[in-house]
Amino acid sequence: IDMKCPICGSKGLRTTNSRPTLSGNQTWRRKQCSKCQSSITTYEKPDLGWLNIKDDSGNSVRTYKKAVLYKSLISSLSADELYEIDVDNLIDSIEQKIVAMHKTIIAKKDLIKIVLDTLKPISLKAYISYLSQNSDMNNKRDLNKLINSL
Repeated sequence: IDMKCPICGSKGLRTTNSRPTLSGNQTWRRKQCSKCQSSITTYEKPDLGWLNIKDDSGNSVRTYKKAVLYKSLISSLSADELYEIDVDNLIDSIEQKIVAMHKTIIAKKDLIKIVLDTLKPISLKAYISYLSQNSDMNNKRDLNKLINSL
C-alpha cells in the first residue's frame, strides 16, 4: 500500500532524505509530494508483532504487547517521574535492545532484565518498584536477595 500525501491525497510521495534518528531506534525520512510539492517527515521503527514472550515455567507463550510493557512502566514511575521521563523513548530503548537480540521468542525473565537494566540509570525508585511488581517475593528479605543477585 502506497502512502498518501496528507495534504492533497496523492500517492506520488518520494523519499528525498533518510537517516537513523539520534537514538538509533527509528529511521527518519523526508518525503515530498510530486503533485502539490509539500514535504512531510515520517519516523519508522520496527513492529514487534513477531515477538513472543515465554513465561517462567516455559508452559505458555504469549505475543509481545507494547501496551502491557507501557502499563507496567507507568505503574512503576512516580507522578513526578511521569512528567520528567519520556516513557515512549524509554519503551523505544527497551524495544531496540529486544530487536538486537535477534530472537523471535524470549523468556519473560530476560524481558524483565532488559527493562531493569534500562530503568536503573534513570530512576532507582522505578527500578525497585518494577522489580517488586515483576518478581515472586514473599517478604522484604526476598526483595533484598533479588536486588543483590542483580
